[in-house]
Amino acid sequence: MEPECRVLSIQSHVVRGYVGNKAATFPLQVLGFEVDTVNSVQFSNHTGYAHWKGQVLNSDELHELYEGLKLNKVNRYDYVLTGYTRDTSFLAMVVDIVQELKQQNSDLVYVCDPVMGDKWNGEGSMYVPKDLLPVYRDKVVPVADIITPNQFEAELLTGRKIYTEKDALECCILLFAFNLGVTLASVLSMCLSLKFVHLKHKRFPGLVPEFQRSFPKKLQIKGLQCEGGVAVAHMADTQTLPALWFGFELQKNTKSLNKQQLQWHPGDNVKQHGLVTITSQQEAATAISSLNFHCPQFYITPLCWVKVVMDMLHAMGPETVVITSSDLQAPLGNDYLIALGSHRKTKADGTRITQRIRVESPKVDAVFVGTGDLFAAMLLAWTHKHPNNLKVACEKTVSAMQHVLQRTIKSAKVQAGEGNKPNSAQLELRMVQSKKDIENPEIIVTATVL
Repeated sequence: MEPECRVLSIQSHVVRGYVGNKAATFPLQVLGFEVDTVNSVQFSNHTGYAHWKGQVLNSDELHELYEGLKLNKVNRYDYVLTGYTRDTSFLAMVVDIVQELKQQNSDLVYVCDPVMGDKWNGEGSMYVPKDLLPVYRDKVVPVADIITPNQFEAELLTGRKIYTEKDALECCILLFAFNLGVTLASVLSMCLSLKFVHLKHKRFPGLVPEFQRSFPKKLQIKGLQCEGGVAVAHMADTQTLPALWFGFELQKNTKSLNKQQLQWHPGDNVKQHGLVTITSQQEAATAISSLNFHCPQFYITPLCWVKVVMDMLHAMGPETVVITSSDLQAPLGNDYLIALGSHRKTKADGTRITQRIRVESPKVDAVFVGTGDLFAAMLLAWTHKHPNNLKVACEKTVSAMQHVLQRTIKSAKVQAGEGNKPNSAQLELRMVQSKKDIENPEIIVTATVL
């Protein structure tokens, strides 16, 4: 008999339909979890309908509910799951509760879906008050263990855009750190016009940017490894700026690197050495003119930006980051949606290992509500059952999602009638009908380890 695993779920509730706690509770219970729910809002239905009514729970009311649990000494949890909320004081109270629960149980895992907004037709928009963003960024994410933002929310949290253009950034000089290491955080400026990459910042050490190019398959230089046509810069976690850098001028239409060892110290003439270290957008703008190199055959892939953003989120606190949806170009084509995951684990000797995955799932031509809540709940369950295998956990989560969505759209089209577009009520997730698929999903979507 498995030991009881209890989840405190703090998110929205609807009378009709499946969003928030209504979308999370059933799958968690089916998968063997005890679920205690606090409804941050209670609405008649989700806000995608023409009309909705309801109430919003405030921070004092949340505190009162939690105090009731404490007085009865039934406030020990294995997981906390949070989603939609509209109030900053409520969100701050959630942080206080999570911190207190972690003091009681150091193994507690906090799964946070930072619900703030999404992209429509390529444009991002927030559907919660903007003052929630700094609370999520500065208070919530640092205490979270698993976060499940969509692409837009990940961009908001990190302040870094994830570009979708295939040729996102053209560059001619890469500065790879030598074994002395480099401190970095605002790695890779998000300015499309930049023709270089900088690696510097002490707040977010240990990022591993990846650059794609047809390099020799057996190339290995200090600070640079190249396997299978992918060059990866490996940085150490130090707090000092390296005195020795290697500059690699990338020659157009050549199969090898023209390596030039460059001695450089802070304060040296950067134009003389062809090196630029950037710490702000203003410096980036003024530095562009100092670079005269050009290599149109070298590009940073959009996936690189995602990895940088995920590493920045790791640096904020969470060990597991899953960007649940993005508008990046999927290798399988335009009919697929990309989700990306990253799990960072610290070994007993202090070293860190990171597993990164990409999941491509077929798009469904409809607008569903509650899918993010369902995703976060099932990811909680499957990471619990597969704690050291993000690939398997995401495959089961996304495969179950696909079963639910396919069943939902099929039913919705029947209800709408031939030639008619299903409405919000008809597109409510078919959760109960998908019980078997949630409990034991057939794997129809596989993940790629990056």
